[in-house]
Amino acid sequence: MGLSESLPSWEGQILAGKYRVDRLIGRGGMGDVVAAEHLQLGQMVAIKILRPESCRDSSAVARFVREARATASLRSDHVARVIDVGTLDSGLPYIVMEHLLGTNLDEVLQKGGPLPIETAVALVLQACEAIAEAHSLRIIHRDLKPSNLFLTHGSDGRYLVKVLDFGISKAILQDSSDSITTTTQVLGTPAYMSPEQIRHSKYLDGRTDVWSLGAILYELLTGVPAYEAEASSAVLAKIIADPPAPVRTTRPDAPAALEKVILRCLKKDPDDRYGGVAELSKALLPFADDDGPLLVERIERIATAAVPTDPDNGFGIDVLARVGIWRSTMKYIAVTVLAFSATIAGTKLLTRKGAASPAPPSGNAAQTPSDIVPPGREVTVPEAKPVASLPPALLESPPTTSPRKTPQPIGHGGSRSDLRKSHATSAPPPVESGVPEGLADRK
Repeated sequence: MGLSESLPSWEGQILAGKYRVDRLIGRGGMGDVVAAEHLQLGQMVAIKILRPESCRDSSAVARFVREARATASLRSDHVARVIDVGTLDSGLPYIVMEHLLGTNLDEVLQKGGPLPIETAVALVLQACEAIAEAHSLRIIHRDLKPSNLFLTHGSDGRYLVKVLDFGISKAILQDSSDSITTTTQVLGTPAYMSPEQIRHSKYLDGRTDVWSLGAILYELLTGVPAYEAEASSAVLAKIIADPPAPVRTTRPDAPAALEKVILRCLKKDPDDRYGGVAELSKALLPFADDDGPLLVERIERIATAAVPTDPDNGFGIDVLARVGIWRSTMKYIAVTVLAFSATIAGTKLLTRKGAASPAPPSGNAAQTPSDIVPPGREVTVPEAKPVASLPPALLESPPTTSPRKTPQPIGHGGSRSDLRKSHATSAPPPVESGVPEGLADRK
């Protein structure tokens, strides 16, 4: 029996000895989400619990664990924070996340229709920042869609996009033993899946998330998905074979240059798309609001992180490669030190030999051995002067970071009205949520 059917027996119960369940606030694909209070801290949290029927599927359990690991590894303000993980006495695994107030972008579209251009671009740019960090850790989300972009507020009251549900994310690591990373099973939401994800989900890189972000921006501007049909199979077939309808067919006020950016994201061949979210965010900058430049600069810093980029997949070198670079550098330093030591030793030897056999004075006449060392004269070899030790290496100055400018609230027609808060879950779809003020009245 799922949690939703047994809610009366759960309501008010204590989970893991420290969380008191308040209410059910949502159901996801694999589990149920409850709002609960941390007994010691008095803090409201959202707890995602895997349903019993899902626990019988080993791949579902692996995806559940993957979500916890992937989300916990990300520090971005644009990712729902993981607080705790564990297993209940019943054997059901759970994830404790921050409790979010707001609504997801799918509900925004359903209740209010298409968004203003600057608003839509700003929301996608915030999502790009979260995905930039995930990609820098070689994590692909693989299930980006409007319902997984949650619109809430930061501590200063300004609007904030949180990327949710890393349950089917894929970590590209060398020699990974996790079967999910090499699965050929098609996972994701059809309307937002890239062609390569449909064909062979085993071989993916960050450009599949670029496709999904383009599909999301298309829908935020037009109010309809780039690809839609009555059956999922028909949607997948269209993605594989058909080009999307031009954005300006449905949204004539959209700039032609912005339409070009979106259609490039939706290219069938990954090589024809943007190489990563940093490149995409830079292309979106001309259509962003006043906070766009600082946000794009931050995305570029996160994406590059002063690490060489692999042009084949758009990712930065992973941790193992960084360790390899460090080891190679240390080997180079060691070889250099040994070579320098050998040079010093050779210099000392040549100095001693030179003192024993001084060079002939300048002149045209050749000197005989008796001229160089007169008979009966004792020759003293001077002591070689010690070579001064090398000065210590200079410490590298720590990298400086520019202070981040928090985006201002945005709304229809350029207004900056606050977003209305309403209760929702940190995992889609939320229940008790509403359309934020400023996003409801749109052209």
